[in-house]
Amino acid sequence: MAYSSINTSKVDSFIPEVWLNEAITALRGYLNLAKTVRRDMDSAVAKFGDVIHIPKTGTLQVNNKVTNTEVTRQAPADDEVSVTLNKHKEVTFLIEDPARAMANQDIRQLYIKDAVIALAEAVETDLVSEYANAGDDYDFDDSTEAKVVNSMLYIRKFFVDAKAPKLAPKLLYASPTLINTLLSVNKFTKANEYGSRSPLVDGALGDMFGIQAFESQLVPATGSPATEHNLAYTEDAIALVMRPLPTDGNGEGVTQTVVTDPESQISMRLTSSYDANALGRQVTLDILYGVKTIRPEFLLDVKLD
Repeated sequence: MAYSSINTSKVDSFIPEVWLNEAITALRGYLNLAKTVRRDMDSAVAKFGDVIHIPKTGTLQVNNKVTNTEVTRQAPADDEVSVTLNKHKEVTFLIEDPARAMANQDIRQLYIKDAVIALAEAVETDLVSEYANAGDDYDFDDSTEAKVVNSMLYIRKFFVDAKAPKLAPKLLYASPTLINTLLSVNKFTKANEYGSRSPLVDGALGDMFGIQAFESQLVPATGSPATEHNLAYTEDAIALVMRPLPTDGNGEGVTQTVVTDPESQISMRLTSSYDANALGRQVTLDILYGVKTIRPEFLLDVKLD
C-alpha cells in the first residue's frame, strides 16, 4: 500500500502576496467609517511614532472680473495638521498544519477573514472615538415620530450652519438602536412619502434631508444608563492617515511582505516564520495608521439615551 506525504512543493505554496491581496480585499469590505472620512495614504514607508503633516486648506472667495484689470490673487490662510502614526494593530495566528492550510483555499480564507474582521473593528473603533473631539453635541429625541423627524432636521441644519460644502456628502454613523428608530418613522420608510420601497425591503435607509445613514455595531456608549455617541460628519471632519510598514525583518527564517491596495490605498504587512516549538507557521497581519479630527466644525456627536 502506497503512503502519500506532504512534499516540499506543497509547503512552498505559501505565497505571502496571495494572502495579503486576499486580506486587503476582505478588509476593504468590512470598513465603513474608514471609507467615508478623509484618507491620506502614501507609499513612503514609515514607523510607529512618525508624524505626518497633512494640509488643511483655507477659504477661497469668488471675485468679479473687471474689464482691463488683473484677476484678484488670493493667499488663503492654509494650515497643516500633524497626525501621529500611533496606531499599530496586529493579528497573529499559528497554523499547526501549514501544508494543509496553504493548499486549501477555503481554510486560508477562514484564517484571513477572522484576522481582517479584528483589524477592521480596531480601525473603526479608533475613528468613531473621535466623537470626543466633535465641534458640538446634540441629544437625539426619539420620544415621538415627530421628534425623530425634528432631530434629523436639526442635524441637517448643523451642517448648513457650519457652512459645510453643499455638495459634500453628509453622513450619519448610527447604532442599530438609532437605525431602528429611523426605520420606524413613516416619513423615512413609507413608499409614498420616501419615494422608494428600499427601506422596507432591505432594512436600509437612504437619503434623509440630505443625510445618508449607515449602521454599525461599533458606536460607543458611555455612562450608566448608557448614552450612545453616534457621529454626524462630512469627509473632511476626520483624517485617517496610513503608511506601509518596513520589511527589514527578512532573514533568520522570517519573511515580511507589504501590499498596498490600489483601490483603497490601504497598506498591510504580513510577517511569517516557522515556529519549531509549536510545529507550525506563525502569521502576523499588521497595519500602521493615525487618526485625528481636522475639522471639528463638521463633526457632531449625536447622543442617544
